[in-house]
Amino acid sequence: MRILYIFPHPDDESFKPARAIAAQSRPGHDVYLLTLTRGEATRVRFKFGWTLEQMGEARYREVLDVKTTLDLTDLRVLNLPDGGLKEIDPRTIEQSIRDEILRVEPHVIVTVPIHGISGFHDHIVTHLW
Repeated sequence: MRILYIFPHPDDESFKPARAIAAQSRPGHDVYLLTLTRGEATRVRFKFGWTLEQMGEARYREVLDVKTTLDLTDLRVLNLPDGGLKEIDPRTIEQSIRDEILRVEPHVIVTVPIHGISGFHDHIVTHLW
């Protein structure tokens, strides 16, 4: 079985679904992860004095470790604007997700619930698309 997880940010897979992802990978299911952004706009960057680019690179490196830890079949990290998904042309998001669905041909697609977990607009936009 091919399962595609779609989230707006690196680390969204680590909140609740990480255990399910690991449980699906272990018996041999193909598990894919698509994140729409690099997660660069997190406020944590201020703690380190990092730019958006530096934070995005750090979050990208972290999600590469997640790929190994959860034994993902594949990982795609897009560079759409973190914190700005509601402001871009929705066709851009739609096309990005469509491309990944066509590439993976998943049997199951998993994303955030309609309320976006935390109510954050990037999560809600991801659910809608």
